Amino acid sequence: MDDVSRKNLQMHTEQVKPLEEYYMKQIKLLDFQVAGGPVEILQGFLVALHLQHMDAVSSAQLTAGC
Repeated sequence: MDDVSRKNLQMHTEQVKPLEEYYMKQIKLLDFQVAGGPVEILQGFLVALHLQHMDAVSSAQLTAGC
């Protein structure tokens, strides 16, 4: 990564940090990590949102355009 990109990334991180902290305190920002393809990522996201009731077929239909 070149110096300009590194500086821009650092500046972005510094500017976004207060927003992240604010929304985390409001319980409106969700931090989650998943691996895999679009279906697995969507399933992990739904689990993080406590929407486990959606089955894999529905998830696959939602990600069909990916």
